[in-house]
Amino acid sequence: MVHDVPLKEAIKQENSPGSESKFTFFVGPGNNSELVRKTLERRPWQALASHVVRMMNVLQVRQRSVAEWVRRMGNKQYLNHLDGLTCIGRKNELYFNLKSYWKINVHEIAPPTFVISVGEACPEYAEFCKVCKQLDSKLKGQGASQSSAKISKGNDKAGKDGAGSGENHPDSLSAASTDEPGSESASRTASSSKTGSKASMKSPSKSSHSKVKPTNNNRGNGIRVFRGFSDVDTHLKKKQVGSQVIVQKYIERPLLYKGRKFDIRCLVLVDNNMNVDGSDMWDKVYPVDSNKDKKHFLHPLVLVADLSFLSQYPLTFLTMEAAEAEALLGALLLPQNDGIKAAEQRLKAVSSSPSYTILLIDRAMSSPSPQIRQLAAVLARRKCIRHWDMMGDEDRGRVRSMLEHMLAHEPEHLVRRSIAELVSSIAKLAVPAGQWTGLLQFLLEASESDKSEHREVALMVFSSLTDSIGSQLRPHFQQLVRIFLRGMSDAAAPVRMAALAAAGNLIQWLESGQEKAMGAEMVPSVLQVTQHCIEVGEEETALQAVEMLTETIDSNFELLEGHLATLVKFMLDVSCAKDRVEVAVREKAMMFVTELCGQKAKLLKKKHMIPMILQATFTLASEGGEEEDEDADEEPVFKFGTVALDVLSQQLSSRVIVPQVMSHVMANVSSPDKFKRRGALYILGVCAEGCSESYVEQLDTILPWLLQGLGDQEKVVKEHACWALVQCAEFCQPEIMEHYEQVLPGIFRTLQEEAAPNVRRGAMFALDAFCENLGEELEPYLEELMRKMLELLHGDSLEIRELAISAIASAAGSSGEKFVPYYPPVMQQVLQLMHLTEDDALSLRARATECGAVMAVTVGKEKFAGDSVMFVQLAMAGLQLDSNELREYTYGAFANLAGVLQEEMLPLLPSLLPKMIESIESEDGVTEVEEDGAPSLRGIVSPDSDDEDESDPKALAVRTAWLDEKVLIDAVADLLGVVASVYGQEFR
Repeated sequence: MVHDVPLKEAIKQENSPGSESKFTFFVGPGNNSELVRKTLERRPWQALASHVVRMMNVLQVRQRSVAEWVRRMGNKQYLNHLDGLTCIGRKNELYFNLKSYWKINVHEIAPPTFVISVGEACPEYAEFCKVCKQLDSKLKGQGASQSSAKISKGNDKAGKDGAGSGENHPDSLSAASTDEPGSESASRTASSSKTGSKASMKSPSKSSHSKVKPTNNNRGNGIRVFRGFSDVDTHLKKKQVGSQVIVQKYIERPLLYKGRKFDIRCLVLVDNNMNVDGSDMWDKVYPVDSNKDKKHFLHPLVLVADLSFLSQYPLTFLTMEAAEAEALLGALLLPQNDGIKAAEQRLKAVSSSPSYTILLIDRAMSSPSPQIRQLAAVLARRKCIRHWDMMGDEDRGRVRSMLEHMLAHEPEHLVRRSIAELVSSIAKLAVPAGQWTGLLQFLLEASESDKSEHREVALMVFSSLTDSIGSQLRPHFQQLVRIFLRGMSDAAAPVRMAALAAAGNLIQWLESGQEKAMGAEMVPSVLQVTQHCIEVGEEETALQAVEMLTETIDSNFELLEGHLATLVKFMLDVSCAKDRVEVAVREKAMMFVTELCGQKAKLLKKKHMIPMILQATFTLASEGGEEEDEDADEEPVFKFGTVALDVLSQQLSSRVIVPQVMSHVMANVSSPDKFKRRGALYILGVCAEGCSESYVEQLDTILPWLLQGLGDQEKVVKEHACWALVQCAEFCQPEIMEHYEQVLPGIFRTLQEEAAPNVRRGAMFALDAFCENLGEELEPYLEELMRKMLELLHGDSLEIRELAISAIASAAGSSGEKFVPYYPPVMQQVLQLMHLTEDDALSLRARATECGAVMAVTVGKEKFAGDSVMFVQLAMAGLQLDSNELREYTYGAFANLAGVLQEEMLPLLPSLLPKMIESIESEDGVTEVEEDGAPSLRGIVSPDSDDEDESDPKALAVRTAWLDEKVLIDAVADLLGVVASVYGQEFR
């Protein structure tokens, strides 16, 4: 049976072993948890629980927050750990707070202490250097060497004598050395330097020993002791730049109890609302000796700790005043880096306490600067979820009042948006828990306000809440739909945008027939809003509306089905409205159609909408204008306009698509309008993959159109004729190769006559596609091919040179021994290209490496022997360069060479295999990044902090280099397989 007995009474009962009153305790994972558990088990008035239950009186749990455990257990508990108090629990933060808020010099009660940021311009480090040099100079004049020898001798003697004076006087207090200079952990116990010494901690030291401590470790981990300034300085230079350490004067003769260092612990009674009761403080200090079961009460000591303020501010440690917070936030907005770093460091020191969030919210409400108000709101949002859980009822009420006040009175739009996001972050936790019951009514009233800014902010919060806790709002869905519909027709554009976003988030939660019917009622309103915004030029709102409808296709298509014909026609009209609608809106409308084709192609066919969609894609494919800029951010209309055609060609039978495609191409391939000719050929290429079976049957019709395009006078037509030919060569295999006699002369003519880079590039791709798949059929064209490719290898364009060397590699692989006469001049070019080291030329080097290995296979070991040493050396050197593409091609080259060089390649394996394994094990590339547009928070919140608000918008950035690195796995696996196969036992 468990009794809720006051701790004082339990201590008195300890001397009564027969007492039945017990405390139930649970010890979770944590520092010394096993020692704590075993120690408590030996107490006759304490009982171990196998799991956490209600009515426990001793609690040590580190994997969950203490606040969470206390809430679950619901009664008063004795706790040995409070969360979020790094302001006093970490060495560096405690030092800064003592320095800032005590009216005495910290160094009067503690040894000289410095918090040093490694590798940065740190004032504390400069002061440390100054003090140490003065001390070293002083010690030299006093004969420091003799003093050091005495200390060393004393320590040696103490090590032999055991605990020094503590052995003779068990309850006495003594001063002795407790740390081992140069040791990894200063937690090791040493004895006093002189038996019976009673020297004060303030006794003048005759040593320049210093300790270097990490800021957030405990139990002595990571502490080092050094003899002089130079040793400390050398040690700091080895630390990681940006890390923070404590450097402190070493106390050779500290105050000891029983020959041991000690600390004083104080238990505090905390109820389930995290309110602290100071009345139950112990009136005696109760240190636990881990070596003996007997307890010792230290009557002479007086515990100096006034915790009465905790009852006024439950778990809110006010460590920063409003004026200081205002100045620090202002410093973050200035361009001076030194000021920013200092402000970040100070804010970071107090950011673990709930008072930090409360203070930021106060600044977001009261600062005269809108920039500071916005920054304070953003910073508060990053911590609010964590801190809300730790606040008492009084603090939560204060936060709620401030936030509602700001929603109603903030005049700046950007600040209002940040405040709305802050409110949303807290409401996601508080509303389901019943801790903000008045918020919904407040928002409903704000949505009906005469002021547009009130209506907007209400809808912004509704949008966030419907996205995250929509199921909790289900009883209010009907009312919310009315609010959102009214917002969509609002006279203010920001209100319309917020209403569209809120409606889009609500849609995902509509499940029942009645709820879906309510959602379907919003579709005509969304279309009306979109049409109005297009007419008045509100592009952003129009984009928001179309995007909402597009997302609904995936999240709740039933809402759209009754309006499908209207929606498709509207989107196609918008897409084809050249010169009347912004290109971004046209593209977004076509994305709606494309998404619909991908998910509901058969339904569209059933409702006879396919001809309408195809005609729109044909129109967009033929749209003219300025020639496309390859570096432009926006995709040209004819490309985004035909994506739906590509999707339909793969979703539906070619019998549905090909007849209309062929009819359109026939009508436009000879049009006097170059863009219509371009569009016709582009459409042929778009459908090549999905309609390949039908294309194969009609190559006699299709190829003349493509060859006609190759001979067109307009380069834009030639370019896309080449592209379409490449698509057909890829997807109409092997039948299209039978037409090489028609195609190859046309490609050669294009290369000979056309100097435009885009056309040459397209022709080279087409040539490479045919060379790769032809065998001896290539022989009649080999001389012309090699002459032209070697000519292009000497050109200026890196891309054309890459394509030329790739075409040569394809020809070498296809033509066999017929290629041997061309080997010497080509290998000479290959070896020259393998010397390239410029970043932008490494792709060319990669393809040259591939070409050389392919030629080695073609001509054989004997012919390759004269070039093998140089080739292998250059290939190995290429693995040292920072190019994943080059490594991929090099591994592929070695896979080919293994079959050529046989045993001569064995000496390379010790150097080659580590590189291969390194490529396979690479894990670089995925990083978490902040939401676009959020203010830079830099060092205010540590990247490894566990206090982040998990609701913070994040994105994943995946570097292309990382994706390229993973492509190497296939190349490495192929090479390993070849090596194992060729070398067998030698490889193993």
